[in-house]
Amino acid sequence: MSHVTYGQTRLLLAREPVARVVQNPRTSDAVREKLNHVQKVREFARTLGLSVDEQYTSYVAWPHDRIVTLVSATHPHSIAPITFRFPVAGTVPYKGYFRESLAEKEAARLRASGHDVCLSPVRAYSTLGWFDDPVTAPMLQ
Repeated sequence: MSHVTYGQTRLLLAREPVARVVQNPRTSDAVREKLNHVQKVREFARTLGLSVDEQYTSYVAWPHDRIVTLVSATHPHSIAPITFRFPVAGTVPYKGYFRESLAEKEAARLRASGHDVCLSPVRAYSTLGWFDDPVTAPMLQ
């Protein structure tokens, strides 16, 4: 569980305001254009009456191709997911790992116990309102 706290903290501490990134002359035109588009989407959502708060007003140049790797599992010959219980998130049909190697280790453990397992890279990540989530480099891909 500490790897999740560490990964989330690392992500939140790396945030930089989108406005500053867009104004930075070292920001590539492609990133600048995509970040401007994100802000237009936020404004459109607001016109629909959606609460956007401070979501996606910051950016993180995350160095990997994903934010987390999800591990999901089923019993053999079943499509019903095995669920996992966590103190804050409650019961969910996956486990998320900021470090891919930990996800692979958990997948191997589940396979060894006879489960069918799927590893899924996640580029778009949200804390579902717990924090002001940033736009990340993998999301822009």
